[in-house]
Amino acid sequence: MTTSNLQKLVGIKLISEMLRCDSVRQKERGDWKVLVMDRLATRIISASCKMHDIMSEGITIVEDIMKRREPLGMLEAVYFIQPNEKSVNELINDFDKSHALIPKYKAAHVFFTEACNSELFTKLTQSKCAKYIKTLREVNIAFLPYERQAFTLDSPDTFYITYNSTPVPQRAAHLDVIAEQIATLCATLGEYPTIRYRADNEKVTEFAHAVQQKLNQYKADDATMGEGVDKAKSILLLLDRGFDAVSPLLHELTFQAMAHDLLKIENDVFEYEVQTPGADQKLNPVQKQKVLLDENDELWTELRHQHIAVVTQSITKKIKDFAVQKRVKESDRTERTTMKDLSLMIKKMPQYQKELNAYALHFNIAEQCMNAYNRDSGEKLCSVEQNLVMGVDAEGERIKDHMRNIVPLLLDTAITVEDKLRIIMLYILHKNGITDENLNKLLSHAFIPSEKKNIITNLQYLNLQILQDQSRGGRRKNIPQLRKERSEPTYTNSRWTPYVKDILEDIIDDKLDSRQFPSIGGQKTLPIAPTLQSTREYPGWMQSRRGAIRSGPRIIVFILGGVAYNELRCAYEVTQSNLKKYEVFIGGDQILTPKQFLRNLEMKLRQDDEQLRLINTNFLLSSSKRLFHLTQPVGLKKITEKIEGNVITYEGEYIDDNEKNVLKLSGPEEVCIWCKLDRRSIHIQHTDVLVLRQYLRKDGTIIPPEISGLCPKQNEKLHTLIRHARMTGLISYPTVAVTKREPLLVDPTLRPEFERNNSYWEKYEVLQKRGHYLGP
Repeated sequence: MTTSNLQKLVGIKLISEMLRCDSVRQKERGDWKVLVMDRLATRIISASCKMHDIMSEGITIVEDIMKRREPLGMLEAVYFIQPNEKSVNELINDFDKSHALIPKYKAAHVFFTEACNSELFTKLTQSKCAKYIKTLREVNIAFLPYERQAFTLDSPDTFYITYNSTPVPQRAAHLDVIAEQIATLCATLGEYPTIRYRADNEKVTEFAHAVQQKLNQYKADDATMGEGVDKAKSILLLLDRGFDAVSPLLHELTFQAMAHDLLKIENDVFEYEVQTPGADQKLNPVQKQKVLLDENDELWTELRHQHIAVVTQSITKKIKDFAVQKRVKESDRTERTTMKDLSLMIKKMPQYQKELNAYALHFNIAEQCMNAYNRDSGEKLCSVEQNLVMGVDAEGERIKDHMRNIVPLLLDTAITVEDKLRIIMLYILHKNGITDENLNKLLSHAFIPSEKKNIITNLQYLNLQILQDQSRGGRRKNIPQLRKERSEPTYTNSRWTPYVKDILEDIIDDKLDSRQFPSIGGQKTLPIAPTLQSTREYPGWMQSRRGAIRSGPRIIVFILGGVAYNELRCAYEVTQSNLKKYEVFIGGDQILTPKQFLRNLEMKLRQDDEQLRLINTNFLLSSSKRLFHLTQPVGLKKITEKIEGNVITYEGEYIDDNEKNVLKLSGPEEVCIWCKLDRRSIHIQHTDVLVLRQYLRKDGTIIPPEISGLCPKQNEKLHTLIRHARMTGLISYPTVAVTKREPLLVDPTLRPEFERNNSYWEKYEVLQKRGHYLGP
């Protein structure tokens, strides 16, 4: 049976429920619309849809709601945004004349990623924007489909908020949002599962009941949710990060996990160097290319969960098989495959450049992984790590003294501080805690700065025993002692199996301990037969890769605090080995690499007013991962139509808006004072005369932004507000006209008529009186 593809399921739902609903659907040629999204919505679209298919549904421009946009009064806009205060405020401002002279768009079709609370809904309906809204719906997709069986909530602040030792005021509200996002995942999959959660953690128990409440609300809205053959067996497994702190720390030797651990891969984008083909190799410059490692790369999906030794052998075999299949000359083949040999093959066979480039790319990644592995003493590190977490060596002999193997690595100056920290943390987890004195000795021997100590001690907030003098009795072991015995062959330095795989197999075999993992909720009614769904109405790329509609049970795993890449692999392995029983989806609030896990632990888990304020402002929009990286950065686009015979071709063309780098967050964000006020919902109006006059010289001219410190967007707003204030008589006009920037729009001699009795009219009343027009 073909497994479901979460990315395709989300893409189908977005196309059918948002772009093809009756009020939005393109009814005739030329009925184009604008798609306006915030960051999370943009990432959801980019992960599940292609730009071509969005434009084929009548979308001509894709824009970011947080960026300055030109008005397009002849087009209607489709808003796909989160129901949070920041995005809703931007939506309202697009149609509020106090922020824009004319409405940005002809009408608005608003689609929220999830349920909108009553306060924001009331604010929206009572605003001036309400009369422009033609559609207002909730599509209930507030998660990112990372892979076909993996998802993330894109919420890196969850770790800080959840595991902070000091009660965080935002914790309850934040976990409620996370629970809502998980409920939208279940609704997308059509599941109303039984919740199993780890009872050792009070936060997870509280969180499980919050998720159940959200699921009940969705079930009340859709009675068919969760109905079908064997659907009553579906399980939602909720875990905290403390259930297995070993897996995010280990050096993993499978392709995907190893690449993200050792190489510089940002937002799933890998950058590598290639030499342009030509006759003279010395004269050809080396160019840098970027490639996206995702589900669209078939070779990547085939190799990503294999051991690195298998990957190199597999790529070499595929290259040789390809050469035989394409009848390449014996003289052009090589017995030993290297990057140089692949480059020569590409030059000699330009007609097969696409296929050979794919092999060269992944061979390059594997080669760089092995180079980093050998350079950073990977063999020694992996051997010691595996012996620590397994408790035995490769021959199965129990190790009595681990320090004899650890100390040489701690004293080795060639090993990084980060790798030494991982060794020490694994040792402490194995020992179920050590004394503070011994910890200080380990840090001293390893030449680790004292300020890095909190990375280790902060593990205690994951409900783990770190220091033995902690007065917390009755704790469980840091590493579960009763693990499944696995008979399948494995590599010496890859003996560890993530704990989540044991739990998944126990669920499938109905052996999961109900005391350690109690259950709540679930189906109360008998299942009914599933209904067939037609794929005729969906684009070709969705039909070909959509897969069978699954009616069997599913297991959905969510790890509060992030999920590691080796744990993602377990979901695929369990699904393949139990294909007839269960299908597994796994995810977390973020995807963890070992470096990211250490960064999460390094943050000071204490109350920080400034950090909490920033998190409270918009904790779901603080990450900068996976934007629309399949295309150029999101900006202005237009469609051109070409007719050749009976064939009509639509092509997208980018219009340079001179702001294509605005969304890049490579460094600290510089925010002007007015932007900070906007973020706090404090908006300067034209009636705030005392504020506006601070930006005026004595002759009435406006201070330039180089002096005022305002960004281009706010500087333009300043000029608009001062112009409105002058038109309404609140601020006097300059004594002379300032060319280009500040012309005299109204005769200064008429000012007494506007300012009589120290009163003034609203700007629109004055403008109408004087014959000025600012739009509808």
